[in-house]
Amino acid sequence: NEVTFPGIPLGVVASLVAMMYPESGLLLDKPLMSFAGLLIGGGSLYLLDMISLLLMKKRGMGFGDVKLLAMLGAFFGPLGVLVMIVVASFFGSAIGITMILLNRGKSAPAPKDGEEDDDAMTPGGHYLPFGPYLVLGGIVYVFYGPQIIQRYMEYLNVPGAM
Repeated sequence: NEVTFPGIPLGVVASLVAMMYPESGLLLDKPLMSFAGLLIGGGSLYLLDMISLLLMKKRGMGFGDVKLLAMLGAFFGPLGVLVMIVVASFFGSAIGITMILLNRGKSAPAPKDGEEDDDAMTPGGHYLPFGPYLVLGGIVYVFYGPQIIQRYMEYLNVPGAM
């Protein structure tokens, strides 16, 4: 919260600065796109969490992930959110599958006092934090985002999309 709450308005302000000073080098120079990224980023993960709660009767995502992607969306806009989610999902899936394969056949440790078994984040447990992979997606977007989007648009044969 100490990072995400001040980071959300800072992302919008950064887009305003980039709009007024195009030579600033900031990636997003449209405040409306900053708001759209904020809403799409936070809203998409919030919606996934609500669907998980409805279908499985338990949370599928921590609310910190929702706030983190909302903040990143304020800085990078809706296209940045999409790239970050894809990159984060790819790396998170690779690590998750690797952890499942490495821990196959091992039983999860018993929960500590006051801790519910379903909510335990253990190597043999059910949960994998998504926040670090969202941050990795943000880092990838900072360095390669426009190139990734351009290559994808070329792949789809969308001329002059960027």
